[in-house]
Amino acid sequence: MANRERLIQTLTDLIRIDSPTGEEDEIDQEVSSRLAALGFEIYHDSFKNIIAKLSGDGEPLLLSAHIDTVEPGRGIRPVLDGDVLRSDGTTILGGDC
Repeated sequence: MANRERLIQTLTDLIRIDSPTGEEDEIDQEVSSRLAALGFEIYHDSFKNIIAKLSGDGEPLLLSAHIDTVEPGRGIRPVLDGDVLRSDGTTILGGDC
């Protein structure tokens, strides 16, 4: 079962990392590090995409997402407003919630 507080903390931690297109090194390192800590094998292709593989016996599963953001996306301050995660109004949110 998912832990709501942990999921919110993880998402807000990632949202706070500036990651405009072409400047994804810090978010790439953070995502790769978190996946590696969970046991994933991490690879990067020639386009700097993160490819994370976790071996197992179940059906294969593919997830695809992007880690860059558009402007204004620097200094994002996410706000949890009840059950809604939003920006403080000065930037985009930077996460698809």
